[in-house]
Amino acid sequence: MKKRILFLLTIAGIFVLVAGCKKDKGDTELPSIEITLISNLENVIPGDAIKYNVKITDNQQLSSVSVSPSIMGLNDSSSVHKYADSKSVEFIYTYVVPDNITQEVTITFIAVDKEYNINRVYETISFANVQVHMENITEDQVWSADKIHVVAKDYLGVTYSATLTILKGTTVIFNGQARGFYIGGGAKFIASGTEAEPIKLISLSGYEIAIDDENAELILNHCDLEKISVTASPYCHCSPTVSIDNCTFLNSPSHGVKSFYGFKSLENNKFISPYSHPVAVGLGYAHLLPLNNEYILDKENTGIYIWGGGNFPENCRWKKHSIPYIYASRGASVNNKLVIDPGVEIKFLVNENDPYFVCFDSDTIIAKGTPEEPIKFSLHPDSEKSYWQGFLIQGEASQLILENCELNDVRYFTLFSKENRIIDCNFNNSESSSPLFWMSHSGLAGSFKHFYGNTFSNVDILAKINANYLHTIGPDNDYSNVGKITVEGDLNIDGNYFWENIGCTYEFLNGLNIGSDNGVYLDIEPGVNLLFGNNTSLNIGVSGKANLVTHGSVDNPVIFTSASDSPVNGIWNGINIGNNVASVVFNYCNISYGGAGQNANVVLSNTGTNVSITNSQINNSAGYGIFIDQNSTPTLTNNTFSGNVLDDVFYQ
Repeated sequence: MKKRILFLLTIAGIFVLVAGCKKDKGDTELPSIEITLISNLENVIPGDAIKYNVKITDNQQLSSVSVSPSIMGLNDSSSVHKYADSKSVEFIYTYVVPDNITQEVTITFIAVDKEYNINRVYETISFANVQVHMENITEDQVWSADKIHVVAKDYLGVTYSATLTILKGTTVIFNGQARGFYIGGGAKFIASGTEAEPIKLISLSGYEIAIDDENAELILNHCDLEKISVTASPYCHCSPTVSIDNCTFLNSPSHGVKSFYGFKSLENNKFISPYSHPVAVGLGYAHLLPLNNEYILDKENTGIYIWGGGNFPENCRWKKHSIPYIYASRGASVNNKLVIDPGVEIKFLVNENDPYFVCFDSDTIIAKGTPEEPIKFSLHPDSEKSYWQGFLIQGEASQLILENCELNDVRYFTLFSKENRIIDCNFNNSESSSPLFWMSHSGLAGSFKHFYGNTFSNVDILAKINANYLHTIGPDNDYSNVGKITVEGDLNIDGNYFWENIGCTYEFLNGLNIGSDNGVYLDIEPGVNLLFGNNTSLNIGVSGKANLVTHGSVDNPVIFTSASDSPVNGIWNGINIGNNVASVVFNYCNISYGGAGQNANVVLSNTGTNVSITNSQINNSAGYGIFIDQNSTPTLTNNTFSGNVLDDVFYQ
């Protein structure tokens, strides 16, 4: 292995000891100074420590001892001074080689006894084969391993189409003033070592290699980079010109490598303990990162940092790396298809941007984990907000497919398509004031094609959904921690529907109309709770043909009541049954707190014999319990009434 710093002899050996003496009193013997090197001087570089064992003795009592290194006659800050009250002193002296060393160092060891006899021993160390670089590189240069190359300029530029070639085995050291390389103006930076003879790029204070020109080129191969960040500016399309392979990054001062436009090559690298993230890449290029890089991190919540905005390219796949994706991008549109592999973990860093995924037209997001390798979506702990934004699926034929996923701290899913499939997923801690699934807004409506096997924790509002698609939220989920579902719009599409008791209430804050041109047939399962907003109505067969059957039971009645936490008589209008009903059956139902506007909990208008109300409780109407006009002859059996202001049943 080549030496990083070649210590040469000043005179004839590795160290030259020059002893000078001063006799102050007669022929008294001088204090004895014995120095033993206990460090290995091979492969020493600036910043390393050279240690000596120092032993000083005298027949007289020693007064003081001191050690003082100097460079070009100027003392540095590592001088030591010790007072002594005995005949011998022994200690370890450590000299730390400065990071900007280019000159020889003289270390002076001084002993003084009580008779003021003084002995001095000088040890001089020369650093040879050092070349200092302080001027920008504007013509082709080759740096080879026969010299140690010290960069002593703030940013050393490689410009004007010049090529800097660094050969295998070469060591490059950045002194305290240097901040790194700047590559631009069509220049090339080529550092190509070998496995046996890597190139070493070292700094004690941290630096970067920056490329800021799409016509420039950066190639690093078999390089050991200590305290380095490699950065391609986001303002130039540098991805085809940056190749980093078989390199080791140790203690990078910020990220390890960063390029918005990705990399021409990034293979078989090792990233050890960067200050922040080992890799930072633009949103549209994360799928190009290979899996054969190694990450050894000593900080939690670091990973592949996704930044910038824009669109996902067509048909891209996020592969499972050994570290998570740190998603800090603003909303990004999927073009055609985004596939997320099993075991992928994504942490959303929400600060200036609100990160989320977007699908339009017929775009698709597919995140299919497995029970053994679920896909995890969560909020990054350093986020300024308590949630990440979620998914926006807006195209009529767009799809969101989630299987075996864990989704934590998501604000909501905005789903305005009809092909969404969510299976065997866990949802935890949604934003409490918003529905987890926002599926109805401004005339747009979404639904689920498949929705089962899911669990929910700390979810107050499960969904805001159009009444036509309420049936797509099935029972085969764990709703034990869900509060309610908000239902908008009317049930006005022809067909047969079944509203199941899933364990949370249905809230119709704007009321509900049931009926269509050819007929709506609705069955409601035992135990379903339907809550209505203030001054709203449930209209059945008023604006279209309708058939409604409730299947309540003694223990699980179907409930129609107010959505208010403190209901009073007449807070909502109640149920209005029109002349377009084929059949309406209320069996084991509780209907309460209606009567505003239409003056009864239940109003029958021209219904003939098509309505049956049995085994039900009709309570707390602001007017009548049931109002029946002259063209209606319902079946009323075994019902109970209480708290109705005017009367229980009124026949017009």
